[in-house]
Amino acid sequence: MSTITQQHRDTLTKAVSIAKHNGFDIDDSFFTDIDTENSLFDGMNPYYNIIFSHEFARAFWTEEVSMDVYVGENEDPWEVDLVETLASGNHPIAALAVSDRSLKIPMWQYNLAQMVLSEDPLMYIKSTLSEMGVD
Repeated sequence: MSTITQQHRDTLTKAVSIAKHNGFDIDDSFFTDIDTENSLFDGMNPYYNIIFSHEFARAFWTEEVSMDVYVGENEDPWEVDLVETLASGNHPIAALAVSDRSLKIPMWQYNLAQMVLSEDPLMYIKSTLSEMGVD
């Protein structure tokens, strides 16, 4: 990622505010302490630690909603927790190639995976904010 713009800063602040409202545990100094906010962008790793954390993703995209990743011809999709499945050494997506079943994955896990693949993670979050009607 190249330059951090004001749009990136605004996106991060809005997203963290929504996640905090939904239970994400982050100190209020994130919103009020200029040094804290600026330090997020020096080496980029600190703000990546926020947006790529499971806790942030659970609070921002929520755990209640899930989606079908692949629609197979078989009846009900398997409900899969990607984090638990991968931690156990299995790969649920690879199983789709041979199973003709769909997977129901929590939205926070789906979006976190998509954000990892995104060229600009904060702009991926911005697109979510736009879908939420927050600009």
